[in-house]
Amino acid sequence: MRAGLPAVVHDLGAFAERAAGRSWTWVIPWNWDPDELIRFFVDIRVGNSLAGQGPAIPPAKPEARLDFYEAEYSSAL
Repeated sequence: MRAGLPAVVHDLGAFAERAAGRSWTWVIPWNWDPDELIRFFVDIRVGNSLAGQGPAIPPAKPEARLDFYEAEYSSAL
């Protein structure tokens, strides 16, 4: 995430909160089966990557800290 690369995260736990408000990020259901995942990745390749068009930015929740990883999680590194 720090590198600014595209990210796909599931909607379980803190992943979606950490990705909120970030461009080129997709939040997907945690319980998708392999066929759904394959369709999803094919769709974003064609609809987003090849077109150079990112997805809608996941909305930030008021309690989410977008600087969490830099300020808290990786600060000791």
